[in-house]
Amino acid sequence: MRRFAMVAVCLACVVVLGTVVPVSAGQRIAILYSDSTKHTLRTIAGFEWSLKSCDPPCQLFPYFLKTTDESQKSQITALKPAILLAVGSTATAFADKYFPTTPVVFAKVLNPIESGFIRSWDNPGGHVTGAALDIPVGQQIQKFATVIPNLKRIGVVYTDNSSRLVDEARRACSGQGLTLIAIKIETSKELPAAIDSLCRTADGIWTIADELLSSPQFIRHTLVETLRSKIPIMGFNQNFVENGALFCLEADYKFIGRQAGEMVLALMNGKDIATIKPTVPDVVYLYLNLKSGKLLNIDLAPELISVAKETY
Repeated sequence: MRRFAMVAVCLACVVVLGTVVPVSAGQRIAILYSDSTKHTLRTIAGFEWSLKSCDPPCQLFPYFLKTTDESQKSQITALKPAILLAVGSTATAFADKYFPTTPVVFAKVLNPIESGFIRSWDNPGGHVTGAALDIPVGQQIQKFATVIPNLKRIGVVYTDNSSRLVDEARRACSGQGLTLIAIKIETSKELPAAIDSLCRTADGIWTIADELLSSPQFIRHTLVETLRSKIPIMGFNQNFVENGALFCLEADYKFIGRQAGEMVLALMNGKDIATIKPTVPDVVYLYLNLKSGKLLNIDLAPELISVAKETY
């Protein structure tokens, strides 16, 4: 497990009975995380980098969550952190539940509204804000139309949890002269029929990182059927593309950490956490699967290939 060397003193603020008050130097920032993947480590590295400008310097305490029940609460409480950085949805849910009066800045979280961490992008409210992984839906639809110039009908499978994103996609498609064919499902048993229907009616399939739609079984079935039907698919992360989706957009995790760090600096300068708007990725990369492109008989534009972060 990675060690983090950044130790020092910082100015911060805490929430006491719902009121933000200044905190004297010597307070601490606890970094909560529940996995040691490269994305998590890059996020933390970006966060550390942002806080290099702290004057006085910041004292950071990385804390790995072995479990997410109350048994670990006392250990973190003993640190007396003024601010919690929560990396990932698991750590954010833990911090939100067990530290309701401490400012929580999340990083590497997808769909924070659906997860219940914030009320809205413009008005997060409460004691939680952060740097989300959500790439704006309009940006995703626009990129789909760029990759597939003759695209007319985009298909998507969704659930109740992802209905907000589908509403955004409808507006984005309408603005670009595209038609969105959306199929809502209730259980995983409905997935095969939904994908089969989209393969017969859509020119391309856009995927959402919905919990029900992210299972290995769904991804495998979707890839097999779309390749067989010669339908391009936009994956929701790099692994999806590596396994056969034509392309995806994905955030730079180190920059996600930097965005979270900027929010912590704002807290140190006395800003109320309830007024700090969550951010979406400001650095986004394109990933392409050239092998899938050949199987789909799609000639990817050379300029797209040249700017792709990685190709497969």
